[in-house]
Amino acid sequence: MKKIIILTIMLSSFAFTNAQDSNWTIGGDSNFSYISMDGFSGGSLDLTALYSLSEKLQVGATLGLNFGDFDGTPISAAARYFLTDSWNLFTSIGLTDDSPDGIDIGLGKRYMVSDNVELNPGLNYNTEMESVGLVIGFAIKL
Repeated sequence: MKKIIILTIMLSSFAFTNAQDSNWTIGGDSNFSYISMDGFSGGSLDLTALYSLSEKLQVGATLGLNFGDFDGTPISAAARYFLTDSWNLFTSIGLTDDSPDGIDIGLGKRYMVSDNVELNPGLNYNTEMESVGLVIGFAIKL
């Protein structure tokens, strides 16, 4: 139920945002994880779409393709908050049964390669699985 409420709030925020001011960021990343408590590993290739609600806050969704010891196609609600022009906090929570339990939280850095292309390395932590992951991604600002 909590996942449905979060998704509803996110979709409502899109409905009340002026389309002229839209600022989409579309990106992909690889998330390689090692979970020490169970000793298995895997990863995912993720496609993320984020919409800028302000200069500091972006919200959207992530679609993942898992491999290794992870199965399924997870879909998650995602958000990114910029502490500075380049450092950001990011979080996601799964919306499907294929999504990992818990909340992913992380710290990332945005390197602007050009006016609309960014490189996004970061570290994330899953609260339920107690796993740490290295995220290496890129994005295009539309």
